Amino acid sequence: MLPVKLVDVVKTFTLPAETQEQTVIDGVSLEITASDSVAFMGPSGSGKSTLLNLIAGLEQPSSGQIFLGKDELSGLAARERERLRLQSLSYVFQFFHLLPTLTTLENCALVAIEQGQRGIDEIIDETHTTLKLLGLEGAAHKRPGQLSGGMQARAALARALVSRPKIILADEPTGNLDSKSGEAVLDLLFEQQRERRFTLLLVTHDESAARRAQRTVRLRDGRLLS
Repeated sequence: MLPVKLVDVVKTFTLPAETQEQTVIDGVSLEITASDSVAFMGPSGSGKSTLLNLIAGLEQPSSGQIFLGKDELSGLAARERERLRLQSLSYVFQFFHLLPTLTTLENCALVAIEQGQRGIDEIIDETHTTLKLLGLEGAAHKRPGQLSGGMQARAALARALVSRPKIILADEPTGNLDSKSGEAVLDLLFEQQRERRFTLLLVTHDESAARRAQRTVRLRDGRLLS
């Protein structure tokens, strides 16, 4: 439940083998209402994932402003941005990034424990409840390597939900799944978004996935298409 606002955001990179700057995000201005679901679409290299990383504060814009609620990200110290990410944002990646040495239960509870806002017993109880909700109650004590791709995707979603985020950023979360598993994960993601009313930002190449969102934003060459 956190609005997002971008004001004339530009992001440039200088590649190691080159001296000329490359503009990846080019003057993007955008407002996203709290509790909205937005799909970002565009060809490879259009800037979708970079835009998501900028909103998450993982990268800093070369110019322009990004607001999460009342906080303008470039005006925050690195430690304050990290704290904002920990307390308010969850990222669901295409490759899931579950820690291989931890069980599903431990992976899903870890971020919530790091937040330091709830007792461990409460977090463990909520984690068990969330795993059951996502059909993973039998996987709580298994490690990621023992899970199918679809189960790993649901575990990554469970991890995001247990941290009670205000924004979930999902970067091609079904990109490595077969169509049936991908549809099931999207069903769960949008069902939980409607129920919990977090802001959802989804990067996808899939038109059918994008149609599930309340709004679609299209990019090409780092610019918003009208």
